[in-house]
Amino acid sequence: MSVPDKSDLEAKLKELECPFTWDINKCDIEDLDGIPEKLLDRVKFCPRRYHATYLNILSFVSHMKGNNEGALEYLSKAEATLTADKQVQTEFLVTYANFAWVHYHSGHLGDVETYLGKLEEICKGVSGGSQYSCNLPVIHASKSEARKSQELIEDALKLSPDVPQVMRYVAKYFRTQDSTEASLDVLEKALEQTPNSSFLHHQIGLCYKKQLINMLQPGSGSRVPATLKRAKAEQCIQCFRKAVGLKPSNIHARINLAEAYGENQQLNEAEKIFTELLQDESLRDPDKQHVHTSYGLFLFYKKKAEDRAVAQFKAAYRMKIQSYNRRQAGKRLEQIAERWRKNRRAAEASQILAFLELKTRILLKLKTSPLPLRGE
Repeated sequence: MSVPDKSDLEAKLKELECPFTWDINKCDIEDLDGIPEKLLDRVKFCPRRYHATYLNILSFVSHMKGNNEGALEYLSKAEATLTADKQVQTEFLVTYANFAWVHYHSGHLGDVETYLGKLEEICKGVSGGSQYSCNLPVIHASKSEARKSQELIEDALKLSPDVPQVMRYVAKYFRTQDSTEASLDVLEKALEQTPNSSFLHHQIGLCYKKQLINMLQPGSGSRVPATLKRAKAEQCIQCFRKAVGLKPSNIHARINLAEAYGENQQLNEAEKIFTELLQDESLRDPDKQHVHTSYGLFLFYKKKAEDRAVAQFKAAYRMKIQSYNRRQAGKRLEQIAERWRKNRRAAEASQILAFLELKTRILLKLKTSPLPLRGE
């Protein structure tokens, strides 16, 4: 039996509709290690009709973490769920596409052909589709699972209104929808059942932080007394401090605590936290990058220490991780360079711009370099 041609298979795989072709980058995902636990909670507590979607996402996350064996196990569970629910064949499209990609990255090229064959067979019966993909609602539903949030939240509350895990997701959903009061109500009810949850205290603190940001918006300063702003900052501090006390490894809570100290003009306390974080050798690179960017913003806005801020922004931008934090660091460096250019610091401004150009060029070169298959 002839060995399948890799380049030919890759061209076919790029036609598929699944997370592997939706331009999702590992470096853009915050808390990659925490996602599986959250998704498994959803599988446990949310309606069964969403389980295959969550299992497919779990598979993709497992692959991104280098565990292709685990990825295949999740896909097998997704396939079993769809089969047990007697779903129509088109419901299997994303699952089979993910199977093909994971087998490709595992070097199982024969299995890739098997799943491409399954996809081709399904797509034959769909008008307007290509050889291996179809423009169907199931694809868009998987690609934009967030669009189902409102329905999922309502179903989750009906299913398990008193389950803390469900409440957490409901609260996070409300907060992202600017329903801070509704989010706080849900979180406080959840906290009654699990008072020692670092996650819940952190989420409540983020709600207070959002309220504080609204108070600080231009145009609101004349309406919100300084005493109320200070009280809100102290609420943030109390919640973030509790979250950190319960789980010191919660890096985001520690950074949020430092930021809250900064808003409350407790600059020494904030600086102490950032210094401790920078000295923590156990931090993962994405967390280090987040610390550098956040510390740079603190130095820039709260301490008015531009030179020190530049050093932190450079440290964040120097890390070869494409992320929101890196983009923020680059944006601030450009702004500082422009200001310095106008304020007779042209040479230093040019150095910043040269630094940005060099690091961008290096990263682009790395991104365009071909990556070998695992095991090669």
